[in-house]
Amino acid sequence: MAMIKNTPTLLAHGDVSIREKLIEVAEKLLWEIRGDRIIEENVRIAGVKMWIKGHPVDLDFENIYIVGFGKASGEMAQALEGMIGEIKKGVVNTNHSVNTERIKLNICPHPLPDESTVAYSGEILKIVKEAGENALIIFLVSGGGSALFEIPHDGITIEEEREIVEKLLAMGEDIEKINETRILLSKVKGGKLLQYVKPASCISLIISDVISHPKYVASGPTWGDYERCENFMIADNQYGKEKAKKIAEGMGIRAEISPTILRGEPSEIASRLVEELKKGEEMVIWGGETTVNVANARGIGGRNQELALRIAERISGENMAFLCIGTDGIDGPTDAAGGIVDGETMRRIKRYDEEMKEHNSYGILKNLGDAIITGHTGANIADICLGIKSLD
Repeated sequence: MAMIKNTPTLLAHGDVSIREKLIEVAEKLLWEIRGDRIIEENVRIAGVKMWIKGHPVDLDFENIYIVGFGKASGEMAQALEGMIGEIKKGVVNTNHSVNTERIKLNICPHPLPDESTVAYSGEILKIVKEAGENALIIFLVSGGGSALFEIPHDGITIEEEREIVEKLLAMGEDIEKINETRILLSKVKGGKLLQYVKPASCISLIISDVISHPKYVASGPTWGDYERCENFMIADNQYGKEKAKKIAEGMGIRAEISPTILRGEPSEIASRLVEELKKGEEMVIWGGETTVNVANARGIGGRNQELALRIAERISGENMAFLCIGTDGIDGPTDAAGGIVDGETMRRIKRYDEEMKEHNSYGILKNLGDAIITGHTGANIADICLGIKSLD
């Protein structure tokens, strides 16, 4: 089953020869960075030891609990329950359905929590509280967990918290600032979950969707000062970029990872990406997360779709193509993961300036047949942008 659902449409126009290469790299990458694949590659169990990227962790406990929250946590749970023999209880909050046998999955709304989120998070908290001293709690943490696991502080409702976060998202604030606010409003974020963990032991397996410190992933519920809890970041955006480079080179494409991080407004960084591709190898790979301040714009879009179109403006007539995606498969409030553009894109767009003024990137790409559709991917390591040029 393909990750990218609309590949035939994406290859029905434009510079097909170089589009094909971009789509093939992206397709293979999305499989490589799924939560289950990351667990299988970086975690193994031998006897009463779990080896996490070569680091041994003792599993010799009376009871083992597995709980998690995040867009990749369901796939992580699916892989891990196949490795661990005896699980006392397990509950994971995620945003899409995954088949698990011994771990209960709760489907929660995203990107904003509601009363069901609080209720499902209460289930996780109940398990954490019941674990005793001779118990190990394995936390499966991934991006999106900030919205998927939440119990607000006394005196604030989940509806009030939603309104605050929604305003910050619309303003284009970066994820670190948004999560700092979430921590202030929460009973469980910013290491506060650990007060309920004690006296049990715990480890956190973290797939990071942030470019800075992993304590910001899911707003860091288990990131605190408790000597019986260890945090392990098993994959992040750099992990994804290195996978993309390896995939491209396996296809015979000369590729490099740019040190430039995707951040800020897409309109401000697009020119830099184009210049780097012109001077660089056949394929250049970027990662990070841009931010779009939509203000009162009436259009619908996402940061990856916006970035792709800002790049299209700058490569018109060139033998180049760019593919920009959110690795979780959801770009803004749309059903697209991102977009693909090439040197022929601009001549196919009507009313570019007017549409982009309203940040209607989804409308443009959907009409062109260039919005990339994946659905939920089971991955979340922030955004990846691939650029390729013809060497003919």
